[in-house]
Amino acid sequence: LDGACASACPEADFCSTLLCNGPTLLAISEQNPLSSKPDLTLCDLREETFLFLILPQAEDMSQSLQALCQPYGFVPKCEMVSTSHWMLADRIANNRGIHFFPHFVRASFEAPGIVLRRMPGIGETPWLFFLTSREPSPDVAPALSLFKHHLSETLSHL
Repeated sequence: LDGACASACPEADFCSTLLCNGPTLLAISEQNPLSSKPDLTLCDLREETFLFLILPQAEDMSQSLQALCQPYGFVPKCEMVSTSHWMLADRIANNRGIHFFPHFVRASFEAPGIVLRRMPGIGETPWLFFLTSREPSPDVAPALSLFKHHLSETLSHL
């Protein structure tokens, strides 16, 4: 592979360069009293069930969430749901759990009954990678840097 852009980084056989991060959003039911709380914090979510799609990286995401919640003194209740964004969105809309997700899949959660929120302190999600089958040669670095800059500028206007 000479080069490709991907929204996920394969674990093996490729060298990757992170091109772009994006905000992590929270999908929560509009029926949930917390959905209208102006200064929602991670600590406010301690009684909620965090839903995850059944994906290869779900276990890592669950462990990351547990590490994020530890300083707040709680272990999050995590539940693996399905491989379908539609089924996950249905559970959220019916107030049967909440879900953190990278903004680039927000269209999957823009549905009746769901409120999308940015969460202070949650951080960003890596979401666009440049992949090659071998370490990129040094002459590619300036082009990647320029691409990252233009991508960042374009996304800041969306």
